[in-house]
Amino acid sequence: MASKDFTPAAAERFRHRTREIAAGLIAGMPRGEGFDVMDAYARPLTFTVLREVMGIAAHHHDGLYRWMCTLDAGSGDPVAVTAALDHVEDLVRTELRRRQAPEAGLLASIAAAAQSSDATEDEAVSLCTMVLIAGFGVTTQMVGVCLLGLLTQESVLSAVLENPSLLPETVEELIRKDTSAPFTTVRRAVADMVIGDTSIPAGDDVLLSLGGANRDPRAFGPAGLHASGSRRSRHLAFGHGPHYCLGAPLARMELTTALGELLRLHPELSLAVEPSELAWRGGYQHRVLDKLPVLLGPGPAVTP
Repeated sequence: MASKDFTPAAAERFRHRTREIAAGLIAGMPRGEGFDVMDAYARPLTFTVLREVMGIAAHHHDGLYRWMCTLDAGSGDPVAVTAALDHVEDLVRTELRRRQAPEAGLLASIAAAAQSSDATEDEAVSLCTMVLIAGFGVTTQMVGVCLLGLLTQESVLSAVLENPSLLPETVEELIRKDTSAPFTTVRRAVADMVIGDTSIPAGDDVLLSLGGANRDPRAFGPAGLHASGSRRSRHLAFGHGPHYCLGAPLARMELTTALGELLRLHPELSLAVEPSELAWRGGYQHRVLDKLPVLLGPGPAVTP
């Protein structure tokens, strides 16, 4: 129901608008003092782009953003999380019901597809809610982790600053080396099999490591990150086959635009703390960077 809205061409149509949103957020960043780039940039940028791609009305922006941040924060308060999820689903249901073709946006496309198929309203609501939650949380993390990777590897950052055309391939390398979702959900073997030196009996649960596969030297060569203009590596950060991420083209567009604009306007950007001081959370399936303190110079180095 949603695949045609997440093609590379569809994502590319949002690049100019994404650049505008990025420039507005960057203009409001404090100069000469440390601040959290996740709260000031990664989260609001990712959310605003996603809301507009979905076609959700602007007057819902503030409320929906609060609910999405509650869900993304992994709060220990189950009441708050349940309430936030209920609010998001109710809003999505309301928006789907009022959508009429040929309105623009993912919600309108899914509403039209649901009406012309056997899909139920609950299935359409579930799909839209999943796209919102996954698209917000994972892309936000990718922006933060990629920026951290650049700021902690001087040679790579210098190469990208000198030649911005290297950024798309560098982003691919960054998410290959440090994906925010390093494991799949649990699979179950339906037959006896042998993988490498390991025998897996039918019925056993199996946890696949995307992070391990993405660092396999047989596929990617020696360890290390390089800014390169070579062909995009066939990594698994976005999954594979029927489990390939629906929003991968949009995420790639957001990552290259978000990082490109920030580095273009503030090439002097630096970490405000040592990497060892950063706090991470999440279980075995997710690696979540809550805050990324950075420092800008006293003024913008480049005029927008």
